Amino acid sequence: MTGLRIVTLAATSAFVSMIAAAGCGSSSDSGFGNGTSYGPGTGNGTGGDGGGTFGGGTSGDGGGGTTVNWGDAGCAGAAGQSFRTPIYMEMVLDGSWSMDGIVNLTGGGQDFLDGSREVDSMNPMRPALCHNGQRQICAGETGKKWLAARNALISFWDQRKQANDNNFGVGFYLFSSTGSTQRNWSRSVDLKVVDAAQDALLKSKVLPEAQGGTTIYPNNGTPLCESITSQGSYLSSFTPTAPLATNDGKRVLVVITDGVPDANSENQSVCLAQATSLSQRSIRTFVIGVGELTAATSDYDPKFLNQLAVNGGADTTQCDPNWTAQSKTTPCHFQITPSENPDAAALAQKFTQAIEKIRQSLGSCTLPLTKPAGAPAIDPTKVNVEFVPSSGAKQPLTNDPTNGWTYDNTQNPTKVVLHGNSCNNFLADSGSSIEIVVGCQTTTTGGGPIH
Repeated sequence: MTGLRIVTLAATSAFVSMIAAAGCGSSSDSGFGNGTSYGPGTGNGTGGDGGGTFGGGTSGDGGGGTTVNWGDAGCAGAAGQSFRTPIYMEMVLDGSWSMDGIVNLTGGGQDFLDGSREVDSMNPMRPALCHNGQRQICAGETGKKWLAARNALISFWDQRKQANDNNFGVGFYLFSSTGSTQRNWSRSVDLKVVDAAQDALLKSKVLPEAQGGTTIYPNNGTPLCESITSQGSYLSSFTPTAPLATNDGKRVLVVITDGVPDANSENQSVCLAQATSLSQRSIRTFVIGVGELTAATSDYDPKFLNQLAVNGGADTTQCDPNWTAQSKTTPCHFQITPSENPDAAALAQKFTQAIEKIRQSLGSCTLPLTKPAGAPAIDPTKVNVEFVPSSGAKQPLTNDPTNGWTYDNTQNPTKVVLHGNSCNNFLADSGSSIEIVVGCQTTTTGGGPIH
């Protein structure tokens, strides 16, 4: 049985492959023993945006292919490369008054919600911000929801910069706030790879630093539907340019809000219809809602946010499309409840976890197992899977349905599926890869899943 090494470069791999003929792997590079070299085939892959097979089909991102001779060689004899599916993520942040801990009073006017604000460590001398409420408890503090969302986004953008990933682009839109025109639908930051310049630009839109004499803090109302419509339209027509990977990618909208659409100018049905329209164009809308489940629905409506996520393409096998605040089920939006967290730092951790779950959900633990045209069938007893972390030595995974890997079909496998810890670690490490080695006896014990 000829050995073939199939490499998928990352969690978002589309598994479009380019095979290079090589000598058989040694135990030092494959972990599955030695083999004799075998001759190369001829290149016949062509450039394109579609999926491809090993040498026989087209290769995304303009990559070519080389046929592989599956003669009698030892295992791990050829090396392959795959191209990742790019992620194009547009993030929308609610910058309305309520994110600053301000609530509307019955009969008119505004006030600060008790326990909703604290000193901003980035601007501890923020001037007092008093509205026409009944209590003057406004001295220099900032809403915990704003601080938490802002700091979580900064952390995420820094992480993306450190990942140095040309397959993951981020754009940003902030509505309302003192740093934006409430109904100016141009992007705050165009969607690009998060390099040092993009990271700095993204952060400049939320940091409490004067820009043209304006310090950025929440302000004004909640034009949520118009924001979703405008940024969804931008995402739909977005054309990626280098260095961002330009082969067809996943387009996602991430909406972070603590409110409901402006009552005087918008309607929830408009938001829901727009999320449905985006989903029909293969644009997924994720929703992170931050607010009290006991609040009046005029201030925070988690049932609406849950429906927004459902219409936006949520996997309803993993959540309850009919969720309510009284349910014991899992909502389809990411629900963050401020009263359950003692301060902005704890609240920021919940935002960070939600954003990371979104990032991981865009990846895949199902990896195609494809052979060259005319090659003998893959022997299911002679396939092995290795995890290659971004740092450290590669680790063989066990053929195990709990924390290792299995086939989609044991008799006629076309895919390898990672499970448990193997899947989690693969998705968590954006610089990691999976190598599938064909031709060596399958490891069912030892090696084991990573932890």
